[in-house]
Amino acid sequence: MDFMSGSLVSGRKLRILKVVDDCTRESLAVWCDYAILGEKVVDILEDIIGERGKPCQIRVDNGPEFTGTVFTSWCKKQSITIRYIQTSRPMQNAYIERLNRTCREDVLDAYLFESLEQVRIQSDEWQYKYNYLLPHESLDDRTPAMIRESLSATHHSQQTIEHDQQILTQHQNKQLSILNDATTTKKSKLALS
Repeated sequence: MDFMSGSLVSGRKLRILKVVDDCTRESLAVWCDYAILGEKVVDILEDIIGERGKPCQIRVDNGPEFTGTVFTSWCKKQSITIRYIQTSRPMQNAYIERLNRTCREDVLDAYLFESLEQVRIQSDEWQYKYNYLLPHESLDDRTPAMIRESLSATHHSQQTIEHDQQILTQHQNKQLSILNDATTTKKSKLALS
């Protein structure tokens, strides 16, 4: 996760929170507002977790929204490890920095905005294009959404295999139980004769 700054034509400053999945390079959130506090960061992460599941860790810089009690306590409660990059070392969070550059070039530097709503609409459109329409050379000319789908299919196949193995094991255990019962019954009849 990382923040960017921008402004409206009136000069009013904006903050933009962005969240990227390092594995798929998918943009998970682009939230624009005049100020974004730790509570809003947590709300956005809870929305992402509701859709995508909980991450094991989150990589962030040492900004006040990420070092504050609200965010750190929430991560601790969720058992999410916070990975802080070193001060003045943005290359340690390279995927979000790349996303920042693309967002700045395609949205913030490309348009003049008169309202927060305009920035949000343009950011949402950009995020959709980024995730679903623009292939990435680093992803073998596939989109982040295509990578997510292929990983989901692989995960689903693995779950299916595990489920089938569980059924097979249950069936084998049932057969062994029947065989043991039959052997016990036969021994009992022999003992009675």
